[in-house]
Amino acid sequence: MTDYFHIRLWAWILENPATFSQLLLSFALVIATIAYTIYTKGQIDEMEKTRKQSLKPVVKGGIDLMSPVDMTCTIQNTGNGAAHNVHTKMYFEDMDFEPVEFKTPILTTDEQYEFEFPLGEDSGFSTGMNKIESEIDENDSEGILTVETTCEDAFDRVYEHRTEIDVLDVKENLSQIIRDGEKKRIRKAVEGINSNIEDIASEMDLKPQAEAATRDVYFEVLNKIESEGRIGYEDLRYQLGLSDNALYKMINKMQRGGLVDYSEDKNLKFHDNVQVEWVGGTISDVDEDSTGGASSKQIMEEMMSTGDREEGDEGAENNEENKEVED
Repeated sequence: MTDYFHIRLWAWILENPATFSQLLLSFALVIATIAYTIYTKGQIDEMEKTRKQSLKPVVKGGIDLMSPVDMTCTIQNTGNGAAHNVHTKMYFEDMDFEPVEFKTPILTTDEQYEFEFPLGEDSGFSTGMNKIESEIDENDSEGILTVETTCEDAFDRVYEHRTEIDVLDVKENLSQIIRDGEKKRIRKAVEGINSNIEDIASEMDLKPQAEAATRDVYFEVLNKIESEGRIGYEDLRYQLGLSDNALYKMINKMQRGGLVDYSEDKNLKFHDNVQVEWVGGTISDVDEDSTGGASSKQIMEEMMSTGDREEGDEGAENNEENKEVED
């Protein structure tokens, strides 16, 4: 019977090769679809698991500083998801003090709460390091603070967290952190003082050089105007490579000092290439004392000081005018 069935099957296959090929292809497609469905479901389950894991709350206990000598207990959600229906209890297992308990409907990511140490009602919100160490010694305790927390995630899954903290070890570490921080602040302050002293010294060293450089530039401008006799303001500025503001101040001081002049109805900045004329004789004449024995350096210094005084007088006059207007 079996042989007969095989013979008939092969005969049908030989007579209907196209139909048999379609059947094989359909069967392969069914197998591939089943395999893909199983794989996709596995991927979806893994993604769902990862998503839920990424939203897992992690509520940890800790100790923080309220001041350089006072400490508090803390809980903080260090997970990626919010903790719901949080219930926390803090206590020393080998002490008879009542535990500190705390409940909140939600504790968001990175949110933190602070509590007093479980050392009795008179311990206060923050507890001094010396008091904590004294209570541990008096109760012959190992100083292990236990923080137990139960909470739920957004999918109502329950989590339990337990943190054991060696208080004396944390106290020593926090003290070292404080000492290191003070050393860093002192060192930074000293470095800042040294930097300021160096800046002041540098400015003191550079001041004579800056004054000498300014005088050199003034003489360069004077020599150029003298050699030309008459030169446009813009031409002078571009030839000497000076800024508009710097040259403008120089020419005005030179004019007030009686060394150069330009048309009174012209403005150096607003009119095009105002002609500046040398009217103070020549520097060689001044050096040869042909103008009363004054040297070019003396003329220059007098011109600069005169300009400064006039600027001050102008400022005072403007202040008086403003005051009169206000009155």
